[in-house]
Amino acid sequence: MIASAAVPVVRLTEVFRQAAKSQVIVNAHRINQGIIPDLRKPEAESDFYFVEADDPETAVPRIIELVSNRIPRRFGLDPIRDVQVLCPMNRGGVGARSLNIELQAALNPAGDRKVERFGWTFAPGDKVMQIENDYDKEVYNGDIGYVTRWFWRARRPGPGLRRDHPQKPRLGISSRGDPGHDAALHHAAA
Repeated sequence: MIASAAVPVVRLTEVFRQAAKSQVIVNAHRINQGIIPDLRKPEAESDFYFVEADDPETAVPRIIELVSNRIPRRFGLDPIRDVQVLCPMNRGGVGARSLNIELQAALNPAGDRKVERFGWTFAPGDKVMQIENDYDKEVYNGDIGYVTRWFWRARRPGPGLRRDHPQKPRLGISSRGDPGHDAALHHAAA
């Protein structure tokens, strides 16, 4: 649609003063201009680091180490609430599905209190991402929430989970959600 010029298009090309030092922003603009991003090791503290891996077997343990230890330790962040991994697709060894399983096991092992929903295992403390719009509940594709508790449902027999969502406290996981430690890029842009 953009290339067809059938609809008006606005391109954001200016780097504003507050983001001018962000290497994420600078490199994103380089990519948009068809220029290879600067992948060299930064000389000072930066918000952009390139970690090379030749195959998924090498990449996955590096990602787990970065998310669970190195990034939180270096920047004082919570690995579940403050770090978001992005990848270009859902499938494959370093796709969102595979990485979510690995990240969930590393960051919040399920233990006894777990529930199976939509082909995933959820437990209190898990980050979850809405993957379909649910207009009745006002939660949308890409929204992030956190599983807060496990409970037994009387209306529909079986265990359920409650999740917190910034705008919708106590939202049950009945609408379509996936683990949210890793997101395919199209969800991150939603």
